[in-house]
Amino acid sequence: MVKNVEHIKLKIKIDKQGRMVIPSKVRRVLGIYDEMEGVLSVRGRKIIIEFIDNNLKERVEKWYEDMKRMKVQAFSSKEVIPKSKWMSDEYAKRKLGL
Repeated sequence: MVKNVEHIKLKIKIDKQGRMVIPSKVRRVLGIYDEMEGVLSVRGRKIIIEFIDNNLKERVEKWYEDMKRMKVQAFSSKEVIPKSKWMSDEYAKRKLGL
């Protein structure tokens, strides 16, 4: 994907239909190897293209599967939580007017 590149400046041509080719060097740096979608915006006389990550869905699904496999407990069963007025049912009910 994007390596730590601060600035690349290359000359391009735009044809009569407004099409341009993104140079291979830029595609390589940005990790564009296949068809991609992007968002084009105009700021003054600058055109900015922000590419949309096509693998986002796959990465979210992988993350979700990894999270489901994790065995996480908030507190170990041996740990005793000290009771205080902030944690007692009686205090909470009294504050709620129950």
